[in-house]
Amino acid sequence: MLPADVARRLDVRASPITRLPAPVPSSPSSTFMQVGSWIPPPSGSMKINVDAALSKNSTMAAMVAVAWDDTGKFQGASALVMEGITDAKTAEALACQEGLNLASDLLAQRVRIATDCTNVVRNLQGKGMGPYGPIVREFNARRSSFALLMSPMKTEDRTAMRTGWGEALFTVLLADMFGSFIRPRAYVN
Repeated sequence: MLPADVARRLDVRASPITRLPAPVPSSPSSTFMQVGSWIPPPSGSMKINVDAALSKNSTMAAMVAVAWDDTGKFQGASALVMEGITDAKTAEALACQEGLNLASDLLAQRVRIATDCTNVVRNLQGKGMGPYGPIVREFNARRSSFALLMSPMKTEDRTAMRTGWGEALFTVLLADMFGSFIRPRAYVN
């Protein structure tokens, strides 16, 4: 789907969204961050924000990954829709895996994947013995190909992602797949 198609479907002006709001400089003594700011990855790295949503009336789930470089320039996006997923944490783990797939497609070497599920971050850094253990083990087997850092997504990143290209793409994909049956997913911790 082309950006103009996405924009038309969302009934907004058809202009490409290619850059996030500028990052807010932070210092060790700074305790205030501007709402809607974006926290960049280390210089020379790519940041991939991932998220998932579950269908309200079926066992379908959608996972999305959106990549940005260290200057906030949009690098690419990927989405995956699967049937048979009923657990939010499993969907979030699959979204992290989709982020790794996107990093591979973009030939990225230094990657930071940010998700809003801290339990998944903890499990992805472990042995993978929980209910979505096979996903964790596959993720960990593949992560050696990258200089990878997993981190919980900050509130500022969530706001920036949802006001940029990634949220528009995710919204259209979900509307196509689930129609009006999408439930807002509470952030799982």
